[in-house]
Amino acid sequence: ANMSVYYQKTFQVKVKYNHLSGAVYYSLYDNNGKWKGYINSGYTKTARGEQGVPLAANKYVEITSKSGTVWANFSHKSMGSMSAYHHKRFHVLVKYNHFTGAVYYSLYDRDNDWKGYVNSCYTSNVSGF
Repeated sequence: ANMSVYYQKTFQVKVKYNHLSGAVYYSLYDNNGKWKGYINSGYTKTARGEQGVPLAANKYVEITSKSGTVWANFSHKSMGSMSAYHHKRFHVLVKYNHFTGAVYYSLYDRDNDWKGYVNSCYTSNVSGF
């Protein structure tokens, strides 16, 4: 399969194979438990959890929803309701492609203070603050 289809996506590794050549191969599964194939582990990064690995981003977003949660971490610790952020703009420096398929943004304000994680579906792209 063309690996570009899986680029920067998060998968679950259920089985690891140690090849005679010394290479390690992972057996990949998606969030529906469907097997997606094997990959040489040298082409992967190991995530700390279902959120996936941190990926560099450089964009600005505006919060477009009053409902939802701003997260302090990926263990479901809330920083509060998104209603306090409604129509506010943030700089996104890091994003996460979660195992569920959702994309989470790490939000920074004008002073470069970190404000939490939010599901990208509650945002729209803007040109700046």
